[in-house]
Amino acid sequence: MSYIEFNKITKIFSEKNGISNIDLKIEKGETLGIIGINGAGKTTLIRHLMGFVKQNSGKVTVAGLDPWKDAAILKDKIAYIPGEIGFPLLPTGDSFLKAQSQLEGVNNLSKSRTIAKDLALDTRAKLKTMSKGMKQKTAIVSAFIRDKEILIFDEPTTGLDPLMRDTFIELINNEKAKGKTIIFSTHIFLEAERCCDNVIFIDSGKIIDRINIEKLVHNENKLYRLGFASPLELTKFTKENKICKIHKQKDDSLQIIVTVPNAQIQKFIKYLTRFKLKFFSEIKHSLAHKFKEAFAPRKEQS
Repeated sequence: MSYIEFNKITKIFSEKNGISNIDLKIEKGETLGIIGINGAGKTTLIRHLMGFVKQNSGKVTVAGLDPWKDAAILKDKIAYIPGEIGFPLLPTGDSFLKAQSQLEGVNNLSKSRTIAKDLALDTRAKLKTMSKGMKQKTAIVSAFIRDKEILIFDEPTTGLDPLMRDTFIELINNEKAKGKTIIFSTHIFLEAERCCDNVIFIDSGKIIDRINIEKLVHNENKLYRLGFASPLELTKFTKENKICKIHKQKDDSLQIIVTVPNAQIQKFIKYLTRFKLKFFSEIKHSLAHKFKEAFAPRKEQS
């Protein structure tokens, strides 16, 4: 059994909201990113791990436990940052963090103070007057008050500037190096590329793709965008081509995207000299490109 498992999980809130027949395995020490548009089901997936909602059918296990039945036990294993931050009626960030440390039974706040300093967070600020970014930083610091083996974060960098996002990624990679199991949702592809082992794309409550970041970065194929000088040149290329895979193109466009095996690149470039091109450029493999590939057909069907 994997460390965390979703086995055919379905949770329906309404006709358009929920998750359906989710199968997902996450190994101990894995960092998994969850990416999808708003309302895709990312938060519902995370809330099942936290035991906040109970599935209509299927089974969820976290470290061999049922999050719904064993929420109190799992609370000692999981650090959590919700998608919507809500603070109790306390005056300052300091008072909130001290209250959280008491709940967690932690007396030494040196790690929390270090993280607050790295995030440029003034914990003396009043909770009521904190900006979105400051509240997010306070939630991040709170999540690390106690050292826990599973980190589950719902869009943790919302409201952070690019510099602070870099600091957060460094924090995640440090925890990853310690063998922590980390799951977080995000809208920012680069965040996931920089710290995740795997990423899932979710849409309309279903997982539509799972990407291994190592294989993505060290892909055995190259992607190129070609722009032809005329329809005749494009037609000639598409009819004669036997080297590369041609991706779907718009009928009114003289541009195409092709996939070329690494071993065929020199042959492919030599072959292109037979055609009149306006441009020829490489497309770097990225989550953003994979996301577009996964979602474009679904948009056309809707």
